[in-house]
Amino acid sequence: MSPLAVPSVPAFNQHDFAQALASCLPAGQLQWFEQVDSTNNALKRYALTPAATPGQWYAAASLRQTSGRGRQGRSWVTMAGQSICCSLLYLPPQRVTDLSALTLVAGLACCQALQHTVEGLASLGLKWPNDLMLASKKLGGILCETGFSQGFVHHLVIGFGINVNQPAFPPDLADRACSLLAATGQATDPNILAAACAQSIMELTAQYLTGGSDFAPFRNAYKQHCMLLNQKVEVQTSANQLVSGWAADIAADGALIVESKSAAGRKTTHVIRCGEAHIGQLPET
Repeated sequence: MSPLAVPSVPAFNQHDFAQALASCLPAGQLQWFEQVDSTNNALKRYALTPAATPGQWYAAASLRQTSGRGRQGRSWVTMAGQSICCSLLYLPPQRVTDLSALTLVAGLACCQALQHTVEGLASLGLKWPNDLMLASKKLGGILCETGFSQGFVHHLVIGFGINVNQPAFPPDLADRACSLLAATGQATDPNILAAACAQSIMELTAQYLTGGSDFAPFRNAYKQHCMLLNQKVEVQTSANQLVSGWAADIAADGALIVESKSAAGRKTTHVIRCGEAHIGQLPET
């Protein structure tokens, strides 16, 4: 099949994004870059300046990243104007020590924003802990980072990247990545979508923080979107252990529950709070 042509829709740009974001974030709190190492890094630097005010949200967006990252240090490549590259910064005014489920909350927020903004996303789902998936291919991802001071969270940064209007991908990514255009055949305005995702993230994160960083109120909604549940999975844990079994549940704290059975029939329940999960077997790297 020949690559799809990109219909005439606005590219991701400063003017349209700022205008779409204006209802929830003043223009003065948006940093726009033609190119930056990463939008997460830009906001982490800003968080350490006197201009960063507790209780305020800030955003950074860029056409290109030279050092964009996903989880575990993987690179994240954007196509200028055709994909969303954005990060949000918040300095909690209250004392916060645990944000372990923030990535899941942010992923849920993006998923809900996508469903409300774009038609034809019946196969949209979340791959625990941080991937946005469409028809079993990666549509986007979330990267959350926190900075601490005297044992409490000083700032949190939530980065999100979404493939919007890329008509095609390089051969080494074509079987694993997709865009909204490639999946639906319809172009999407990345400025409106990015603003919708940002607003949804800010709203759900505020609820999460107000509730004492309790993931339980978000659990059922997350489970409805989690594509791993009731599937055979392999998980590379943060302790570099490989766990194989059935994804049975998402715990009240956001952990992935995997049940396995030994050759002798012994059942084991694994509670995994950090790791890389895949349906079936882990892909070769």
